[in-house]
Formats: sequence, structure tokens, C-alpha cells
Amino acid sequence: MDIAFHGLAGLALSKALTGEYLPSAALFSMLPDLGAVPHFYHSVKNSSKISLKHFTGDYMGINYRGKFLSDFDRNIYWSTHSLFSLIPVSLIAFFIFGNIWWILSLSYLSHLIIDAFTHEHEASFHPLWPLSDWSISGKSYSSNKNVLFLSWFTLLVILLLQ
Repeated sequence: MDIAFHGLAGLALSKALTGEYLPSAALFSMLPDLGAVPHFYHSVKNSSKISLKHFTGDYMGINYRGKFLSDFDRNIYWSTHSLFSLIPVSLIAFFIFGNIWWILSLSYLSHLIIDAFTHEHEASFHPLWPLSDWSISGKSYSSNKNVLFLSWFTLLVILLLQ
């Protein structure tokens, strides 16, 4: 899902677990997408600059395909979307945030779980990377409007019911 969705999901999770919205939970739930920065940079760099229409078409086309433009982009993305990334993130949360570290770790983990259902192709969830290329592939939110609508609808209902 998109980064705004993950941030709101982190807030919803923190509210459910603590009774209050923790901005740090929103931040931790968005952290895995830092691994997508190289891919988005290369997507912009490789998109047409003739006009906004051409640029948008190229950019969306690159990202709808669910493929990375380089091995470097893929490896960075997979490393931040692996269960192994949860270990250093949890340690950092423990030492910096103390007693809410487990909420922040769960927020990070929520990102990985959500992406398992809403990403496919090369962007699918590779939980054991770099030890294994095995992946869990869902339906892409960017190319399947039903997935996008249902995901946002569910999250908004959860937020409204809190």
C-alpha cells in the first residue's frame, strides 16, 4: 500500500494497543518504504520529460509493472521488507523509545503484513530474504482498484470505530 496508508495503519494500531495515537508508531509503520526510495528515484529518472502527461504515463507504467529497474533497487527494497529487518529496527526502538518498543516493532511488522496482501511480482513480500527468494504474492493495490478501495475502506472504518 501507499505510505499514507501505512502511516494511518500505524496510528490505528497504536490507538488499539495503548488507547492513544502515537506519531512514532506512524513513523515506524512507514519505515520499510525507505527501501523504495532508490526505485522511485530511478523511476523518475527514466520517465519522459517531454510533458507532464508523458512523464506521468511513463512513471505509472514503470511502477504498475511491479518490476525493479535494477538489482540494487530490488535488493534495497527487499532488505527493508524482510522479517530480518525487524531485528535491528526492534533493537533501535528498544534503546531509543524504551517501553513502547514493542508497539513500534508491531507497527513495522504491520507494514510487512499489509504489503504481503497488496503487492505482487518483484515487489511481493520476501519474508526470508536474503536467505531465500521465496515470496508471498498478493494483489497489487496500484493496478487493482478493488484492492485499493477495500484496503482504504477497511482502514477508515477501523479508525472511525476507535
